[in-house]
Amino acid sequence: MIDMIANIATILGFSVQVYESFKTKHPGPLGESIGLFVGLTDTVQCWKQIHHDYQSLSYEIDNVRMRINRSDNTQRPPGEILPKDLRDIFEGARFSTAIYQFQSSLDPSLFPLRQAALISKEKQDEALRKIQNHGLRDLSITVHEIVILQRDTVALHDEFCGFLGEMRSHIGKGEWQHSSDVEFILNHRMLLLTKFNMIIINADKALLNFLDIFRFTANQIRS
Repeated sequence: MIDMIANIATILGFSVQVYESFKTKHPGPLGESIGLFVGLTDTVQCWKQIHHDYQSLSYEIDNVRMRINRSDNTQRPPGEILPKDLRDIFEGARFSTAIYQFQSSLDPSLFPLRQAALISKEKQDEALRKIQNHGLRDLSITVHEIVILQRDTVALHDEFCGFLGEMRSHIGKGEWQHSSDVEFILNHRMLLLTKFNMIIINADKALLNFLDIFRFTANQIRS
């Protein structure tokens, strides 16, 4: 059992050492399961924070959508977009704060996802095979889905933070222009109107998948 739990810990980006202390207090499978439970709880909290912080910007993103899209969700011609409307959104309190603080505030929550991303595909595949060899095919599928969500979310988050970094040169400078400021926003339309929501959806999916792993861990503790 320790081998299988170690593989789950490895794939999800937290160390096997996270439950070493519990083995001392609770030798055997119980200590291993409690340790996994603690590691999972910490990782789930990270996903919850990611979901919360992105959700907190959803209202502003929806306002951007209304300014640059028609009611049928097609893009308005640039001449129909009022630069002041967009400027007011991005220079509002919530978005202007995010431009300078969003990345640093979420860095701790992204850490376990980044740790998992450093694991080679070969090592991940080997760990998944070991989980399957324990007769836990459904669990291996769940863990694999989380691995994909971790990788995709890190990439999307880094892209969004890159956009926020570039936004610093557009706020606080006075009037916005179609040729520079509005064009910049339109060039990132896919990021703002599609990829941003994908991060929230990814967090939802990850949290649901973690429930299955919690259920497995609870069953191990009961047994």
